[in-house]
Amino acid sequence: SPALYAATNYIGKFLVEKRIRSSLLVPTFAGLIILALGILILAIKHFPILPLIPLVLIILSGVFLYIYLIPYFQALAMEETSRVVPLFGASHIFVLGMSYFFLGESLSVKQSLGFILILIGSFAISSGKMDLKILTSRKSFWLMMISALLWSITVILFKFVVISSDFWTTFAYESIGTGLASIVVLIVKWSEIRLFVSKSFKGDIINLFILNAILGVIAQYSFSVALLLAPAALVSVIGGTQPFF
Repeated sequence: SPALYAATNYIGKFLVEKRIRSSLLVPTFAGLIILALGILILAIKHFPILPLIPLVLIILSGVFLYIYLIPYFQALAMEETSRVVPLFGASHIFVLGMSYFFLGESLSVKQSLGFILILIGSFAISSGKMDLKILTSRKSFWLMMISALLWSITVILFKFVVISSDFWTTFAYESIGTGLASIVVLIVKWSEIRLFVSKSFKGDIINLFILNAILGVIAQYSFSVALLLAPAALVSVIGGTQPFF
């Protein structure tokens, strides 16, 4: 999962810097493809319906899986990437705390040591030019904390629902939540997106958008399966190896 997400980072960075101006266009188009995938999975499974509360929670998980990118990109626009990205490591701590309180998960001494080592390592390898001045830039700092918290909530909501539901149904409804959030952004940014599509949305760009979406879906699928196999905090912190890749 972190290896594939690292690949999508490079594709997304290329698209934003070389082909498009809005950083939200990449996740928006990816969200539409994810929506189509979610509908396809449900169609294959003959559109199963989850109980109301799990259904609402998993759709919210998908919505947050998109929304967390908004404060993330806002923070990146205010500060150097190397100064703000390490702050996203707070998400692993959020997951650790929420998984204990809401999922009843706890780590052994050996697991806790591994968690701490990976967290420190991921922070160190991604910190670059980061210094303590970022803590005085209150807006950027809190935007990253909001982004990290929203992403952490998606992890907890997904595991909370999937442990008592069918995996593919849960994954499909989360994908639909992400797609719905993308549709809202598509409507709000329609004039900007229409201008981009009419002028720049050509063969090579379309292929990169599709490739980026496919890699992102596989990465999210891998992460979701891992949540079934290990405590959420450990699965989350393994994502901290992404800067290494």
